[in-house]
Amino acid sequence: MVDGVQDPGNAGTLVRSACGAGADGVVFSWDSADPYGPKALRASAGAVFRLQVLRLPPGQELAREANALRSAGWTVAALQPRDGVVYHQADLTRPVALVVGREGEGLRPWARSCCQLFLSVPLEQGLESLNAAVAASVVLFEAARQRWRLSRGGNPPGGLDRPSALYGREGP
Repeated sequence: MVDGVQDPGNAGTLVRSACGAGADGVVFSWDSADPYGPKALRASAGAVFRLQVLRLPPGQELAREANALRSAGWTVAALQPRDGVVYHQADLTRPVALVVGREGEGLRPWARSCCQLFLSVPLEQGLESLNAAVAASVVLFEAARQRWRLSRGGNPPGGLDRPSALYGREGP
């Protein structure tokens, strides 16, 4: 769920990462960048055509969609720069709707009121935050990793914990 992200490059990157991580879809607030605009299309590398992508009409708020997902048993989780649960310590194996807030302003009040879980990506001291699309990508791929391990055991193919992924064979 993309809430007011203004940069079309971030919008496209979010769609591309969601597709790559196996998400069911991406919902954009009406005041977010257009995921079908030229810059967003380029950044999505065509993923916008492989995934369900919806931009809500003006006046329809993400809170309504988030509450519907909560009622259906989903966990609604939001990204915040600090003081959230460290993303890889959260159980992301169940259905989760990830809310990504505005680049500069972060989460709006609706997200704070209806999200059940707040996630953070820990950073080195001195760095304020990550780019919205980068932070969401980190969490999306952690969810994919957790789900893979739950359903199949082990790590996904190409996982960086295997030497073959780093060197293209079984070691250096």
